[in-house]
Amino acid sequence: MKAWTPEFNLHDEVLRNIPLWVRFPNLPLNCSSMKALSKVGSALGNPVYTDDCTTGSVRISHARMLIEMDITKPLPRRVKMLDLMGKTIEQEISYDWEPTYCNKCLKIGHNYNENRI
Repeated sequence: MKAWTPEFNLHDEVLRNIPLWVRFPNLPLNCSSMKALSKVGSALGNPVYTDDCTTGSVRISHARMLIEMDITKPLPRRVKMLDLMGKTIEQEISYDWEPTYCNKCLKIGHNYNENRI
């Protein structure tokens, strides 16, 4: 959310950060606390919300979190984290939806390079 100013022009604004549902498949149980998930989410962007199944530890196949992420950069596929024993773990990441971003017109929904013949 951006504060409104009298000079605000919607057409000049570049949408960079959007919320994306991020999945952490097979997340180790000792990393599934809200504190640990918040740290992992912060490595990707700004954590906003954790789904009810993750919060209530109902589903163990994956954790799911809504994170505001900068879509002008490639979406990460893995994140490195330390477990309680100090061992480095590479956690896989998947997305419910992966937006395409056009670096030419600075809009979501297509990619200029993909449309070139």
